[in-house]
Amino acid sequence: MEKSFVKFMLLTVIVISLLLITAHFVRSAQSWFAAIYLVLIIAFLLFREPVVVRITQAALIIAACEWLRATLVFVTLRIQEGDAWLRLAIILTGVAGFTFSSVFVFRNRSLKELYGLPEGVKLENQK
Repeated sequence: MEKSFVKFMLLTVIVISLLLITAHFVRSAQSWFAAIYLVLIIAFLLFREPVVVRITQAALIIAACEWLRATLVFVTLRIQEGDAWLRLAIILTGVAGFTFSSVFVFRNRSLKELYGLPEGVKLENQK
C-alpha cells in the first residue's frame, strides 16, 4: 500500500507540472502547445515505456524554460508599468523550479520499475 501511495504522489507531481504548463499555453492562446502537452499527459499515464519517460522529461525541461521566459516577460512589463513585480517573480520562479524538479522524480526506484528504466551504473566499490 505504501509503495502504491508513493507512486501515486510522484506521478501526481509530474501531472501537475504538465497541467500547469498546459493552462499557461491555453491562457496565452497557444492552443497547439496546449494540445501537445495534453496528449503528452495522456501518453504518460497510459504507456509504461522508457521512451515516454524521456519525452516527458524533455517536455518538462522545455516547460521550465518557458516559465522562466514568461517570468522575464511579465516582470519586465510590470516594471515598465510601475506595478509591483516581486511577488510575480517569486511565484513564477517557484513554478519553474517545481516543474524542473519534477524531471528528477524518475530517479525513484518504484517509478524506474514501473516504466522499465535502467537502475543506473554502479561504481566498483558500491555493493
